[in-house]
Amino acid sequence: MKYEITEEKDCLRKINVVLDKEDVDAVREKVFKNIKNNAQLDGFRKGKAPDDVVRTKFATTIEEEVQKEIIPKTASDVLKESGIHIVTYPAVREVKTLPEGGMTFIMFAEVNAEFELSDYKKMKIDVKKPREIKDDDVDREIDRIRQSRGTLKDSEGKKVKEGDYVNISMAGAIDGKAEPGLTGDNQLILIGAKTIPDSLEDALKTMAPGDEKDVNVKFPEDYPNKNYAGREAVIKTGLKGIKVLDIPEANDEFVKSLGGKYQTLDELKNAIKEQLKAQAETEAKNSNIEGMFKWLLENNSFDVARGLVEDEVNNIVARYENNLRSRGLTPAAANINMDEIRKNSGKTAEDNVRLRYILRKTAEAEKIEVSDADVEAEIKKIAENTGGNADELLKRAKASWDALKAQLLEDKIIEKLLEVAGVKK
Repeated sequence: MKYEITEEKDCLRKINVVLDKEDVDAVREKVFKNIKNNAQLDGFRKGKAPDDVVRTKFATTIEEEVQKEIIPKTASDVLKESGIHIVTYPAVREVKTLPEGGMTFIMFAEVNAEFELSDYKKMKIDVKKPREIKDDDVDREIDRIRQSRGTLKDSEGKKVKEGDYVNISMAGAIDGKAEPGLTGDNQLILIGAKTIPDSLEDALKTMAPGDEKDVNVKFPEDYPNKNYAGREAVIKTGLKGIKVLDIPEANDEFVKSLGGKYQTLDELKNAIKEQLKAQAETEAKNSNIEGMFKWLLENNSFDVARGLVEDEVNNIVARYENNLRSRGLTPAAANINMDEIRKNSGKTAEDNVRLRYILRKTAEAEKIEVSDADVEAEIKKIAENTGGNADELLKRAKASWDALKAQLLEDKIIEKLLEVAGVKK
């Protein structure tokens, strides 16, 4: 066996393999005997046909079976002998049987990226501080809770105004043809919520209950429903009623009605303030991590295996579909073209793969490691914070232990890099 390795772009290795006749003969003879012993040819008993008849009749089959047996073993031997560590399954091309009985083929193998890690200790980013949480922020959250507990009642007014809920009937047509998607009865619309075109909302503000009107509507180019974006329609609209949201007053009684652990308005406000502070800290941290990742990518340029990038594209698409599914949606129902999502995910996928390499090298430089004991301690901490059963969580975690270990390592590296970037003192 002889082979020659050539470095190609994108972490690809082209390996030309040559097997002499002696390398192939033993396999070819074994395959021939197996086929001969099972061959049933006219005029001969099973396994008793002459060798030359069998070789001629099954020549193609013999070579196919020889290739199936010898190529995987040879490929494994080449990778082991050459010390190449592959990251995706190798591809075999241009398999040829030589006239004298030998064989040649070309193997393409993708390997890990090789690069010199930039001096990340010189990293500079615009550090974002958590935004200050003010009383107005807390009041807005209280108002949101109050609105969610409000009840609709008939309005005493006869004209539609901002913040009113209107009950309408509508029958839409585009180019003179009825449009089912623009037709319905007892449609409840919040005025000012921008869920309908401005022209239809403006028309409703001029109407009183019982009025009907043909409204000319021009859907904006960026309208969420692409079937209507940029198109014009005539919608016969009937205003059936006006309702207002009766919102409960913010007081201790209201807080008790929520059924939670808080009994007074002050208790609820303090809890909301702490939650908003935690959210602000998370937002600031995520922004700083994004800035840090951007610096690392800009200062560490290297090729990565296309196979790894394609795998990451598949992961991105799968996460997108799972997110839709968790909300009870399908790509078709959400008017999302998954082919476009896949097409536009290439850059993000490549950045994700490169970041993993960069973080891994950073861990080596900083001698950051994660042990099984570290993972176990983290799971017990989660159980303590959530009130879960630690033993049960540990049992369930066994199936994804390596993934949890990798995630914990990445978290530790990120914390170290945030410290280097001046985010954490």
